[in-house]
Amino acid sequence: MYKIFATLAILLLSVLIFGSCQSKSEELEKGRIIHVDIEPQEVAVEDLFDRIEVVPLETTDSALLVFIDRARVDKNEIFLNDRRTMKVYRFDDKGRFKNTIGRIGQGPGEYAQAYDFDVDPYSGNVFIITPYGDVNEYDRNGNYLQSFNPPSKRYSEINRVDDSHWLTWEGCYIGENAISVFNNDFTEEVFAPNIPRHMANTAYSSPNFFHNGGELYATFSYDRNVYKVTADSMMIAYTWDFGSENLDEKSLEKHDINPYEATEEVNMHRTWNFISDTSIKCSLERQSLNSRYNFVVYYYTVEMDPVTRRGVGPIVFYNVIHDRKTGKSYVFDKLTNGMSISEFLLMTDDYMLVMIRPNELPLYEEYLPEGMKLSDIDPDDDNPVLARFYFKK
Repeated sequence: MYKIFATLAILLLSVLIFGSCQSKSEELEKGRIIHVDIEPQEVAVEDLFDRIEVVPLETTDSALLVFIDRARVDKNEIFLNDRRTMKVYRFDDKGRFKNTIGRIGQGPGEYAQAYDFDVDPYSGNVFIITPYGDVNEYDRNGNYLQSFNPPSKRYSEINRVDDSHWLTWEGCYIGENAISVFNNDFTEEVFAPNIPRHMANTAYSSPNFFHNGGELYATFSYDRNVYKVTADSMMIAYTWDFGSENLDEKSLEKHDINPYEATEEVNMHRTWNFISDTSIKCSLERQSLNSRYNFVVYYYTVEMDPVTRRGVGPIVFYNVIHDRKTGKSYVFDKLTNGMSISEFLLMTDDYMLVMIRPNELPLYEEYLPEGMKLSDIDPDDDNPVLARFYFKK
């Protein structure tokens, strides 16, 4: 009888454990759909965040940033890639400049431009991908260690997948593989998933990759799905559903034209036809995820002037933060105090890291580091100022 009860207890415990694990995985890995109405709300700082911390990036002759393209945080240090200078910079958690990673040049270990980078959480080293598709490895102090030469020479993005694999991205046309997963030394492509959606996601826009809990996620501007990428799979983790404000699949399909099969006339106008197509009502940008929140910036399509080929009218966008714990979604362009978080850089379990718009600096005066005044910051000459928005627990 004791054996029967013991067996039943073990079976019950197994069911509970399996059920618990299954419920956790269902939330992100089994096609969870997040329903959101794109209706702007009044959202205050205290609705989402406990506190704000301003991080002024130190300005030196060796660190002059203009346009931050990508950010990584590792061991409380901030790594930034600047699109204008095409360098990677390392700062401490207070914004004090420590060093650049590598240097511009034509010699061994140097690069013409840093297209993209990632910080390897396993070694702590920094990997930079160059315009020629080479990958250079540096230690955190910027010292060159070694180079890798992946088979293709067109890669423009790099991301760590796990302790044995790297992911690269190269823009391409419909039907071609934009993603490659390589082994540790980039000598073997072990996986090349197909991007399941439109050419708009491979030729007319850039993807967004981010990490959460040691796992890599991929998002695309014209796809409502968010994907988890491993060394041998790319699965839907969750899907945004904006109801009547969803992307129009038929409008996107019109632009799934393979240039190799199209006429010269079609190829001459295909890019303009895409960016001027107002039936494509939105794009989904700067996505991220942590253990509680999902984030996306929902951009409305801007009407294009056919003569100047410039956007007409204001850019309209909404920040969308979905709280999986409460099931509530927050939709807003700015917080009620006027702060914007759309210049989003990254998200951790503790905070969102954003770049402060120069015209909004006065709103952050009370959050400046001790002893610092607003007059100490020159938006025209100084490096950008960052802010950490710490989530409520």
